[in-house]
Amino acid sequence: MKEDVLKIVEFVKSINFKMETLPSPEYPEYVSLPLCVIDSVFSIGVKYGAVKNTVQHFYEYVEKEIGKNPEKNPMSVSEILTLLNGKSEEILANEVYKNKQRTSTTNGILKAVAVTQFLQILKRFGIENLTDMPKIADNAEFENEVKKIKGQGSGVSLSYFYMLAGNNNLVKADRMVVRFLKDRIGRNCNQKECQELLGEAAKELNIFSKVLDFSIWKHESAKSNITESNIQKWKKIK
Repeated sequence: MKEDVLKIVEFVKSINFKMETLPSPEYPEYVSLPLCVIDSVFSIGVKYGAVKNTVQHFYEYVEKEIGKNPEKNPMSVSEILTLLNGKSEEILANEVYKNKQRTSTTNGILKAVAVTQFLQILKRFGIENLTDMPKIADNAEFENEVKKIKGQGSGVSLSYFYMLAGNNNLVKADRMVVRFLKDRIGRNCNQKECQELLGEAAKELNIFSKVLDFSIWKHESAKSNITESNIQKWKKIK
């Protein structure tokens, strides 16, 4: 693993690899724990602009219903669950989040439903606010319960949830990170390998793993945007 870590560190040092600062518009710092759940569940497999829109729709719904904006005013897990209680899947998807995405294309459930299930698990474990997060540090039972939610088995959303909730030493092993590592070390990495490799690289670079993760995401997103731009130009020429 040491050789792979050195390849990552050498690449980062060899180019103008900007270390992004946090928080940012693309990596917010939420004041309400339920927002970390919403962002982490809806962020899988989509562009982040869609996630921002979903979170904004949620803000607007909550403010319309109870006159309180969870973006600026901390709201607990129980408060949000009370607001969502009794809402059908259709209302959750069409009115609360205005997002019909599913957790998986194969037997997945609505992400809107997955959020509620995630929140219910947090409540069962006595986690209401960001300050409660230390209670579930390294809690395998909690993690196993979250991974039982359809489409959450990989643990990618869970890691991202922890990051949004304040853990600086994790990475979100999504397609951007996996692609970056494959380009650097020549092979695909699973969730555990991504965490270990980037965790060690971050130590060598004297930064948080979360900062390295976000910087990689920005780097890979820029590459994707360039590729997409070239495709559109090619289509126009054709």
